[in-house]
Amino acid sequence: AIYAPNSDSVHAAADIAAEFPTMKFVLLAMGGEDWRMAVAAAKRQINLYLDASGSLDSDKISHAVATLTQRKLLFGSGLPYRDPELTLGLIAEATGLTGPDRARILSQNAQALRCILRCTCARKILF
Repeated sequence: AIYAPNSDSVHAAADIAAEFPTMKFVLLAMGGEDWRMAVAAAKRQINLYLDASGSLDSDKISHAVATLTQRKLLFGSGLPYRDPELTLGLIAEATGLTGPDRARILSQNAQALRCILRCTCARKILF
């Protein structure tokens, strides 16, 4: 995981992800106010995933899912910088998400990333 609260850190993380294409990276804080840049970086880099914490912009979850699919977005608490309830609220109120989409974001994507290299459960969750 790479803490990425702004555009400079998003660029640096994207460079690292490009340098190590077989590794999976999660951008913590989803680029902060530069979340659109983080979404664009995750679209370019197949091994880059986004933690939904950071900016409280109500459009970011729907935009990320529409651009990337729900499979590249993970719930992140934002602690100690933010109350986790705020990020949960963004996910709960995001337009265009189904119950299964929310389940992926809230837990299944993280479970898949955790076991992707050592078990086959990721294939069942991600593919």
